[in-house]
Amino acid sequence: MGGYGGCGLRLPKNQTLVQVTGQLVSALPAPGPCEAMAGGADTDLLVGIKRKGVFRYSPKGGWTQIANSPYPSGDGDYRAFLAAGNGRVAFAIQGDLVDDPKHSSVFRGKSIQNAPTALWTLVGRDFVPVPLR
Repeated sequence: MGGYGGCGLRLPKNQTLVQVTGQLVSALPAPGPCEAMAGGADTDLLVGIKRKGVFRYSPKGGWTQIANSPYPSGDGDYRAFLAAGNGRVAFAIQGDLVDDPKHSSVFRGKSIQNAPTALWTLVGRDFVPVPLR
């Protein structure tokens, strides 16, 4: 749950952004399916939109794209993370383990990652990979 403009924001599994205030619960229309969000005292709400990129939301100006997606294919099963603070933005994905279709037997099951685990930082309008060790 993130805080923004006196309300809470939730990102349920269906990737719809939901605004929660003391008076109402409503969908906050976004430019696509949200896979991650970040916000705080020093930044507007930022959301990662699957396959499109990172967008900034302002109640007065609406949505503005600040960067293209560092993982534009959006393929595979993964969790996305977005962080912002002190003028910096980082985006990460962690590939989930899934059953290997080549080894579907219950007794000989094998797990694989069908998406990468990666980290990027925003430089200008482009995400630059950060080496992971």
